[in-house]
Amino acid sequence: MKRQALVLAALVGLSVYGAAPAAGQELRASGSKTLAELEIGGDQYERRFFMPHLRFSFPARSFSYFLDALYFQRTNSRLQGEVDVWLRTGVIVPTGPDIFLEASFNHISRHKTSVSYPRIIHANEALFRFWYKSPGLSLGLGFGGYLFGRISYDNLTVLNAHFPRLFGTEFSLAAEAKIAAFEEIFYEIEFSAALSEALELFIRATRHYDYPPTTYLGLRVKTDESDGPLLQHLRFRGDVLPSDTVYKLFSALDVRVELSRTSARRFLLDVRAEVPIFRDESFIGKFPPEWIHYPLELEYEKTSSLGLRWYAYCLYDIVMPLDRESDFEASLGLGVGLRNQSHFDRLQHPFRYDLAGGLNFNHDFDVRLKVGVNTTARPADVGADLVLTASSANLFGRLRLFADFGGAIRVRPFFGLEKAFGFKDSESFPIRWWVGLEFIRWLAQERAPQP
Repeated sequence: MKRQALVLAALVGLSVYGAAPAAGQELRASGSKTLAELEIGGDQYERRFFMPHLRFSFPARSFSYFLDALYFQRTNSRLQGEVDVWLRTGVIVPTGPDIFLEASFNHISRHKTSVSYPRIIHANEALFRFWYKSPGLSLGLGFGGYLFGRISYDNLTVLNAHFPRLFGTEFSLAAEAKIAAFEEIFYEIEFSAALSEALELFIRATRHYDYPPTTYLGLRVKTDESDGPLLQHLRFRGDVLPSDTVYKLFSALDVRVELSRTSARRFLLDVRAEVPIFRDESFIGKFPPEWIHYPLELEYEKTSSLGLRWYAYCLYDIVMPLDRESDFEASLGLGVGLRNQSHFDRLQHPFRYDLAGGLNFNHDFDVRLKVGVNTTARPADVGADLVLTASSANLFGRLRLFADFGGAIRVRPFFGLEKAFGFKDSESFPIRWWVGLEFIRWLAQERAPQP
C-alpha cells in the first residue's frame, strides 16, 4: 500500500509540475489533436479480431494532456472470445530538444463475450516514461508500478522503439517490452507496410497479461485531422449514474467516415461501441460491464433543392453479453430519413431535427425522432436535445441538457433524463437520470452537396 501511494503521489506531483509555466518550453505542435484507428484481421487461432482506437490530445503552454480509449476484441465463429478494454490518460512534458517526459495511468480489463468468466483480468499501470522522438526514430524508457489490480508486481520497466519508414521505404517496425518485477516479460512486436497514408498491412506478435503468445495479421485504417474529407468526427463519452440501482457508468466511442462523395450525394459509415457498467456492491470498487453494443450504420445521403437532406440507411445492431453464458442478439433494419443537417449533434443551426423510420427484420419496425434547440457560434453554447425511438416492443424517450465549449476539440458536459415503456405487458420503467462529459472532434466542414 505504501508503494502504491508513493507512485500515485508522484503522478499527481508531475501533473502539477506540467501545468506550471516553463520558460522557453513549447510543444512542437500547437492545437488539439485527434487520432482514430480501426484494425481488422485474424490471429493464429483462426479467430477474427476488431479494434477501434481513439486518442485525444490537448496541448497547453508547457505540457500536453492525452486520453486514449480502445477495444480489442477477438471472436470465433459463434462470436465468443476475449475483449480487452484499454483506457490511458496522462500528461507529456517537454524537457529538452527531442526529449519528453510522460506520466500516465493505464487501465486494462479483459472480458469474454457470451461465456461465463468469473475471473475478470484487470491491471492498473502507473508509469513515468522518457521519450526521445525524431522524424526517423522514437525510443522510450519507463519505470513504474501497479495500483489496486488483480495483476500486480513489485515494479514495472517498459522499453519502446519505433522505426517509421525504414530506409525510406513503406515499411515500419515497432516494439514494446514490459518487464514486470524482472520476472515476466510481456511484449508487442509489429512489422507494417503502408499502402497509403491512411492504410497499412501489419503482422504483430504479442504476449499480454495472462494470455498466451499470439500472432495477428490484419489491416489498419487510420486517419487524423489531415484527412478531414474522409473522417467526419471522433467522439468519446462517459456517463455517471449516481442513483441508479443497476448501472453506475456508461462509455461510448463513435467514429463517422465519409466513404464517397459526388457533387450531389455521399455514402457515410457510422461505427459506435457502447458499454454499460454494473453498479456492483458500491460505486467505488469493481467495474463489471454488462455487454458491448456495436451499432453499425451505413447511410446514403442526398440533398434536396430546399437544402434538406434525405437519406436511406442500413443499420446492423449487435449486442454481445460479457462474462456470462448468453447468446448475442442482433437485428437488421432498413429505412429512410429526413434531416436539416448531416449530423444531428453538431451545433450548426439553432433548431435541428432528424426523422427516420423503416423495417426491422427482428421487431417489425423502427421509428426515431430527434429534435434539438441551441445557441450557435458563441464561445460557450447551451442547448437541449429530445430523442424518441419506438418499435413494436417499446417506446424510449431521452432528454439531454448540455453546454458546449472549447476549440478544435469540443467539450460537452450534460445532464440527462430517460424513460422507457414496454408495449407487450404495458410495463413502465422508472425514470433514470445521469450526468456526463463528452469530447468531440468535428474534422470535416459541413459541405452541403449541390442538388
